[in-house]
Amino acid sequence: MSPIADLVGAWRGLVLIMSGDADAGKAFNASWPGLAIALGWLVLAVLLGAAVQSMGTGLPRLDQLVAGLLIQAITVAALLWASVIALHFVKSATPALLMFVVIIHLMALAQVIAIPLGVFGPNAQVIAILALVLLIWRSAMVIVPMSAAVAAAFGLLCLLVLVLVPTALYILFLQIPAPA
Repeated sequence: MSPIADLVGAWRGLVLIMSGDADAGKAFNASWPGLAIALGWLVLAVLLGAAVQSMGTGLPRLDQLVAGLLIQAITVAALLWASVIALHFVKSATPALLMFVVIIHLMALAQVIAIPLGVFGPNAQVIAILALVLLIWRSAMVIVPMSAAVAAAFGLLCLLVLVLVPTALYILFLQIPAPA
């Protein structure tokens, strides 16, 4: 599949997830190349968000941009680890790669949704994170399938990873002295 076809499939899958169609997972390219394409869309969304944000605050330094991308990469890796463990814990037959590809596409969507919310202030972007968690919850119910309570716990686990890992890493990066 091409990146555009994967994106169209992801949008179709999102609609199927929201409608509760059990075949929603088939719309996503749950392969290693599909994961690479989804990660590419996520990186593009993050860079687009950084570009829009820099229009009001000025261009970030290259080391800041690289640190931000590194923090996102570590967060994505932690999210993969949490997803694999959660799906193993509930003894799901759904491949972890499928759920992870869905989550990556949803993260890219949340990044894009956060861009116009930035107009209302940085705290308004929390709405995009909460929408992401709700979409992960719904995806877990439809694709895995999990019960509503287990899917809610999975969504909260993803929320913890999405909030705590970047926060901890930003604090860690602040401890690194700036070059003189």
